[in-house]
Amino acid sequence: MAIATNKSSQPLVSVLTPVYNGAEFLSECIESVLAQTYQNWEYTIVDNCSTDGTAEIARRYAAKDSRIRLHQNTEFLRLYGRAPSHLDGHQHLHLASNMLIGHVLPSGAKVRRSFSFFRGEKSVANRLYRSVIDRSLARRHRITDYFFSLEQHLSVDRIQRIAALARDANVELMTHPALRAEYDVLMSDGYRHAVSQARQIPYGAL
Repeated sequence: MAIATNKSSQPLVSVLTPVYNGAEFLSECIESVLAQTYQNWEYTIVDNCSTDGTAEIARRYAAKDSRIRLHQNTEFLRLYGRAPSHLDGHQHLHLASNMLIGHVLPSGAKVRRSFSFFRGEKSVANRLYRSVIDRSLARRHRITDYFFSLEQHLSVDRIQRIAALARDANVELMTHPALRAEYDVLMSDGYRHAVSQARQIPYGAL
């Protein structure tokens, strides 16, 4: 029997778990969501063409609870004839089943590092934690040298600082042109002049 919950008085919370061959950990991951006292959520599990029992586990839970959905990248393969070239998140919270410790992501995959910050913007402890995570990622995966969000760097001087880094390093700048503030920056002369001094390549070419 499927469980349908409608908590219209509470905001809907979306939870996402990307997973590859995570059958060993996926049940525990799903159970952690089910155990939450907050009930108005939707949970999407994205199976990246797993070859173990990942999909079967996700289907079993989805059959019991309508808030849980399974999406499989086999449809991506059908449409494009190849697996996705990189794993990509935006500013969503991802609940990963075992990620770093369990080596869920395929070795050599392109993944996003932690957000980068200039000196003084975060505490020493925060920067140390991010550094440890990024070094762990870099041992198995392909990551850029820096990763910034345009939303946090809308002024011309900050964009110039990012562009300066890109002269000698690989820098990813996440943008959302649908947001008016970011669109205005992307269309400005200041932005065009700043990035004209840096190498520009699509993410897939990294």
